[in-house]
Amino acid sequence: MQETPATLVVPGDWTPVLGSDFQGVARFARRFGRPTGLEANERVMLVVESVAPRGSIWLQGEKIAEIDGRDQRLRTDITARLSPTNQLWIDVPSMVVGEPGRVGEVRLEIVGPNSLTT
Repeated sequence: MQETPATLVVPGDWTPVLGSDFQGVARFARRFGRPTGLEANERVMLVVESVAPRGSIWLQGEKIAEIDGRDQRLRTDITARLSPTNQLWIDVPSMVVGEPGRVGEVRLEIVGPNSLTT
């Protein structure tokens, strides 16, 4: 796989960077630290608002989820998987020439025990 690092805004249109004829897998990568000040009863949720057409979600090099564009949203507890420094990848294949993959908003949510709904 040819790797060409670039800085992209997420969410956003990747066509200006990848080109309208891109075919392959685009990898969104982000490093982040473990949130500080977590209470024992708080959880860290990874939220990915959308991936089109589909994608694989990786944390620390381990696949933690598959997301299908039809499902629109992933919300999963990653508290036990967190390290002081973390690496998140979202691999998004391009399925149609002229339609590069897209990733919506990606965020962490810190929630208490009464907020753990999906």
